[in-house]
Amino acid sequence: MKIVEDTLYGTTTSDPRLPLPNEWISLLGVEPQPDIVLNRSAATITVGNTVTIEATTVPSDAVVSWSSSADTKASVANGVVTGEDAGTAIITASITVDGTTYSDTCNITVE
Repeated sequence: MKIVEDTLYGTTTSDPRLPLPNEWISLLGVEPQPDIVLNRSAATITVGNTVTIEATTVPSDAVVSWSSSADTKASVANGVVTGEDAGTAIITASITVDGTTYSDTCNITVE
């Protein structure tokens, strides 16, 4: 449930359809769920150029592993994607917490 406060009128409403942010859950004494979120879901680059993808993780100190579905089209190292040859690739960033893997992806088009 997400709590929304109207600072102009001093009223508070809640919407049970919206989850509480992990930061609020921590304040309530509940352990936040592990997660990884990339700052983009898609990008287009040209051969020889790069784009940087940033990952936000819970826990914040989780080690991120990066991989490409097609290294011959787009390679990735520490979130820096390099266009190798025209085509497409899916970049996957993942973390493992307590034996469970969490991941997010970014679709890359190389022109």
